[in-house]
Amino acid sequence: MTAVTAPTGVRRLSPSRHTARWLLRQHIGLAVWAVGILVVLATTALILVDRYGTVEISIVQFGRQGFIWFPFSVSLISFTAYVSVHVAAGMTRRSLGRASIAAGLTMAAFYTIVMTGALQLERAVYGGRRWAQQITEAAVFSDTSQVGWILTDLGLVFTATQLCALLVGVVYYRFGGWWGTLALPLTVGPILLISPLLTTPLLDPLSRLARVPIAVGVLVVVAGVYLALVRRVSIRPVTA
Repeated sequence: MTAVTAPTGVRRLSPSRHTARWLLRQHIGLAVWAVGILVVLATTALILVDRYGTVEISIVQFGRQGFIWFPFSVSLISFTAYVSVHVAAGMTRRSLGRASIAAGLTMAAFYTIVMTGALQLERAVYGGRRWAQQITEAAVFSDTSQVGWILTDLGLVFTATQLCALLVGVVYYRFGGWWGTLALPLTVGPILLISPLLTTPLLDPLSRLARVPIAVGVLVVVAGVYLALVRRVSIRPVTA
């Protein structure tokens, strides 16, 4: 096979950066649809509740679950569909690991910013109409004025979503359906663990702020396990 040399003056992208860009393109297109659906559903629900009842709780808060499990499925499917193509194209597993984590962190930041912005916009609307914006979803923040904790809580949860999706994908790909299913409590568990980790009385007398590094440490472990597995994954033969 003859090596292809980039023309003089043309900047060559590293395999990791090239892969990250490709993955982000797949994510962003679907993310725009997800945000559009959130806007339509939240607006429709708010109009209906105001028409037939009393607005007492935040509607946007329920988008949290959608922004967890929809991006989770997208990242999982993207990894399992792309890993064979990536290696077949001559790129390394190491570059795939780095690129997928970079893309995941970028999307986690995207969903965090969108969700936080939506809560603040809703807060302004509710304030103008003198509606109560009660938070009923299990979260670290109890009021939408706590922007710092909203960013922290959502940022950690959405990051866990992306990293766990990759971990689930590589475990299923490498070890098969039975082991992948049996491992789900460990591979998906961090998503459900992050918010309670910041609020549980089991870690008293640690302050909530002091628990943030612990949560970050959990995510670093998830990322490390994923990278270790993806660098040793055996590529399945592609069948017609």
